[in-house]
Amino acid sequence: MVKKVVIFVFYQTKSQANGGVNSLWQLIKSFDAISPILITNARTKVVEEAESLGFEVLITTSRDSFSVFARIFNLFFWSSSILKTVIQHRVSAIHFNDIIALSYGVLVAKVLKVFHFRHKLKLIFNIRDVFEPQLAYTKKWKLVNFCDEIIVLSNSMKEQLYLRLPLKNIKYWQDHMHAIYSIVDLERFCPVGEEKQQDIKHQLSLDPTQLHWAYVATFNTKKNQLGFIKELQEELKTHNVIVHFVGDINTYAHKCQTLVKELGLQDKCVFHGYYSSIEDFYRATDLTIVPTKREGLARCMIESLACKGTVVSFDVSSAEEILIANDCGLVVPQGNYELFFEQAYHLSQNKSQMDRFSKNGRNLANQLFSKQAIVASYQNIYLN
Repeated sequence: MVKKVVIFVFYQTKSQANGGVNSLWQLIKSFDAISPILITNARTKVVEEAESLGFEVLITTSRDSFSVFARIFNLFFWSSSILKTVIQHRVSAIHFNDIIALSYGVLVAKVLKVFHFRHKLKLIFNIRDVFEPQLAYTKKWKLVNFCDEIIVLSNSMKEQLYLRLPLKNIKYWQDHMHAIYSIVDLERFCPVGEEKQQDIKHQLSLDPTQLHWAYVATFNTKKNQLGFIKELQEELKTHNVIVHFVGDINTYAHKCQTLVKELGLQDKCVFHGYYSSIEDFYRATDLTIVPTKREGLARCMIESLACKGTVVSFDVSSAEEILIANDCGLVVPQGNYELFFEQAYHLSQNKSQMDRFSKNGRNLANQLFSKQAIVASYQNIYLN
């Protein structure tokens, strides 16, 4: 079988942990009917692994700035990379994995589609996040109308974005917006036995007299670590809970560390930085918490469920669809920190409920996040 060529265009930050890129990489390396070509802006572990597997990768010149000059600069070089690749290969589809990549590449892709391929080139946009309800989608999001298909990460995302995106032809998008869950590596993110779990707890120096919550997220305002610490400082001081913050240490993380020191919470908030074996935290802690301002489908949520972890989340996109509908976690109204802490604290001490959630979570992961069906769904969109 001759494989069809698909270009994957995606933007990478400097963080070692990037849920959107990691999700995309799980897809790319699992395709059996597609020959992928990657276009991105940085050499990272994902790029190095792709090259080691023989995939073609183009690192496009790019400036990490949103000035007018930087935008023009990036538009030129990203568009040039796409143009060069399309000229050299018989391309069936171009997949844009984020709004930055879309803004720098979709215009040249649309021109190629109209004048070179005569509508045989399919343009696809993968949306991995949803703005807070009070925030409008700006003019740049009108670029989605240049695409042929939109892929989102859950049914709740699809419902929200269908109403909120600046779509020109609503009837068209009824049939061309698709909800497909993310892949989780179920061999890596899996439960372990009691003895192994105790070994991990020892390695992470988890105090057995305390409850331990994992807060796995990039440090930024969207992920809301600063707000969580500010709002729950008294609860953290007076309860036997330690919160483990796992993510690249950056400027925002330093602000969180400074606040923790000012509030005297050094024994209650532990900053681990980037941790490559993130599954250890899902297995060893009592809960995974998702007190974030917004999500598409929180990767820490579904990875934790795969490890038979238990999750408490604010009512971000997909939380109810995953946790409540499948009886594998709790969802708290957005911004109600006191209730969030109360629910998480009581759940941490309710072994029977935790066991039920854990069992249901792993069963759900096996049903929804295994790669075979997800890969087939993506390939069907690319090739048909």
